[in-house]
Amino acid sequence: MRIYIILYKEFSIICDFKSKFAQTSLEKMSKNIHLLRHSKMFSYWSHHEKSVIIDKKIAFVGGLDIAYGRFDTKQHCLSDLPNEDNKVMFPGADYSNERISELKGMDQYYVCKFEREETQRMPWHDVSMKLEGPVVDDLVKHFVEVKLISTGIM
Repeated sequence: MRIYIILYKEFSIICDFKSKFAQTSLEKMSKNIHLLRHSKMFSYWSHHEKSVIIDKKIAFVGGLDIAYGRFDTKQHCLSDLPNEDNKVMFPGADYSNERISELKGMDQYYVCKFEREETQRMPWHDVSMKLEGPVVDDLVKHFVEVKLISTGIM
């Protein structure tokens, strides 16, 4: 199985989602994971250009926020108190509310910055879609072209 991912590299001055950490972590999982982050050639990239392509057969595109504080469920819960096993659905930085405080100090992503009993989390919803069939070939071609552009070959 080969997985190709285009991931948004944030501007750390504005927000710091630790996309480099995400890249390193994902690539350590398997030599078959190929990941591109935002290029220095800004004009070729968009914050919303994110994709995951699996075995050149299935692709997920759109609002794939592979970042802390963006994980959510279809229930969009405002709170997340520990269960009987002292486990939570949204650990560490995934329990966030950017209307109160932006994500900072992401080198300690495992630490929750809010008191869960006092502060509601901000639900997150972004639209993405799954694609199958010949259209995936176009996304693979796009991945290759972005790779060439970002390395200065194209």
